[in-house]
Amino acid sequence: SSLYAAHPDGTKVCVANVPTPSLSFSAVRSGKLEEYHRMSVSPVGLQNGRLTQKHTTAFSGICADNRHVYVLYSGNRTLDGKLPSDECCNLIVYDWDGNPVKRYALDQRVHSIHVVGNRVYGATTYPESRVYMFLLD
Repeated sequence: SSLYAAHPDGTKVCVANVPTPSLSFSAVRSGKLEEYHRMSVSPVGLQNGRLTQKHTTAFSGICADNRHVYVLYSGNRTLDGKLPSDECCNLIVYDWDGNPVKRYALDQRVHSIHVVGNRVYGATTYPESRVYMFLLD
């Protein structure tokens, strides 16, 4: 499955592929949606833009504004064949060209996000079902 966020003007989208550690950036050109940047990602460390086989893919939230795309990533590894929680504490910010801008380590694990200005609202899943607010610098 995949998650996506659209630029507010509707001309670009970013897709976070849940089963593989990749992000895809596309734009509307000549009436068609065309991919212009794809990458395997290493959101936790942002080293060489890639994950190793030791990591599991765990994107769970994505949203966007005019300048940035905000992606939630768990960074958890699969242990003993058990899937890790899909709640995340890593918020990775990309520009619309697909360049990593900043990584935030959130102090609460969340499953989905919504960004308004410099505030991120993150929701947890069952059984808590709480909403937290984080400030971005």
